[in-house]
Formats: sequence, structure tokens, C-alpha cells
Amino acid sequence: DQTWFTFRHNHAGEELDIQIDIVSLTGQIVKIIHVTQSDDGFTTSPIPWNGRNYSGQAVARGIYIYHARVKTPGGQVAERSGKMMLLR
Repeated sequence: DQTWFTFRHNHAGEELDIQIDIVSLTGQIVKIIHVTQSDDGFTTSPIPWNGRNYSGQAVARGIYIYHARVKTPGGQVAERSGKMMLLR
């Protein structure tokens, strides 16, 4: 079981610092994913999440909030939040 995050951006060829916070509806941080990517195009490579928390336990199915933060080497920051549904 896995889901993937991808984002469009306008910084092709630059090293992007990407952080995705996954939060339950009660506000509990379930997982923070942190990656650095450099892509030739304008879409990130898929960033996986296996549906597990920090302890390695599978989280319950339901609705979660994600908050993505992308930072360029020049310090520009873009952020986006949304809801996602985890099905098992």
C-alpha cells in the first residue's frame, strides 16, 4: 500500500527542498516526509508515502491533511495544503 505525491513547479534543473507534513483531522502529525530533488522538467519525481506513521504502524483509513512546502536554492518558498483520503 503506497501513495505518491507529485508537484508542478517552475524551477526546472534546480535542487528543490521538499517537505510534506501528513496530519490527522485531530491535528496529530502522522508523518513528515523530507526529500531533495532536482528534476529536468517542471514536475517533481513521485514522492512515496507507505501509509505508515513514525513507528512503522499502518495508519487508519480516513481523511488526512497534507501540507507541502517546496524551497528553492534561492530561498523562494511555495506551500500548498489539501485533503486526501487513505483507503485500505
